[in-house]
Amino acid sequence: MLATMDSWSGLGRAGAAALAQNRSGAPVSLRAHFRLSADHGRLLPLLEAALAAAGSWFASAPSRAYALGDLRTGEITALVNYAGGQTALVSVGVLLDPLPLADLLLIGNHGTLRFQEPLAPGD
Repeated sequence: MLATMDSWSGLGRAGAAALAQNRSGAPVSLRAHFRLSADHGRLLPLLEAALAAAGSWFASAPSRAYALGDLRTGEITALVNYAGGQTALVSVGVLLDPLPLADLLLIGNHGTLRFQEPLAPGD
């Protein structure tokens, strides 16, 4: 499924709505990649929001987390294991192309949900 989104909040709502319709079964894995503006200060809030959404979608709390990168390099990647056995791999980075990008793949036990869309500036 490919859906268009114009903001992270829209992406989060679309994921929750798709899960409520049971389109892909129970979520077991998330891979998300976000390229934002050149503002390094936006990296941590987005990483936190994506991991919070993953915990909500998995209906589980994080049990283990690993992270690489930092604000100075402009790239942070987190691998998080959840108590229910799910895994999230989330990467956030500064903008490399003219338009910010959100790419999310949510894998369920009966299928996948894919969201990919350039983000509007300022989102």
